Amino acid sequence: YGSGLGNLGNTCFMNSTLQCLAHTDPLRNYFVSGNYEKDLNRDNPLGTGGELATEFAELLSQMWGIGNKQSSQSLNKSN
Repeated sequence: YGSGLGNLGNTCFMNSTLQCLAHTDPLRNYFVSGNYEKDLNRDNPLGTGGELATEFAELLSQMWGIGNKQSSQSLNKSN
């Protein structure tokens, strides 16, 4: 299997969107650094309790091959 996200059925549009978001430096750094956690609204009855944002942060960490909650400085050094 090559690099990148694998497509399951008709997920190519979702995958291309995730790739674009993952390569938007400020957004990626915000999630990978863990800074997003202070902005979560876990009490919203219509929301996901922060699960979606947390899973997105985990996906970005896996895509960029970094451990959880490392500082975004390590990403900036590689760019």
